[in-house]
Amino acid sequence: MDDQAGHDGQFDFLVSTADTLSGGHPEPDLLMESDVAQPSPVLRISSEAVTVSGSLVSLEPVLQMTFSAPAVSGWYYVTANDPTNGSIPLVEVIRGDR
Repeated sequence: MDDQAGHDGQFDFLVSTADTLSGGHPEPDLLMESDVAQPSPVLRISSEAVTVSGSLVSLEPVLQMTFSAPAVSGWYYVTANDPTNGSIPLVEVIRGDR
């Protein structure tokens, strides 16, 4: 959801325009917003650019994942390896600028 001031608060969609009929993993390259006529491009940030820190040994484990976005403004899709290998469910994601 694009929750910036002035937007409609409705859910928006990440869309992959790549051909995935051959079995590939689709990655979004467009953001379709409910209140904007033209789609916005989405840039990918790979897992190699993501740093993970925190502790998984407490009763309420907390991990912080950080990355530096390129100087180009816009929308980004970030991939990251799961440091728990699926053993701890993701509960919440909080943007650092909110």
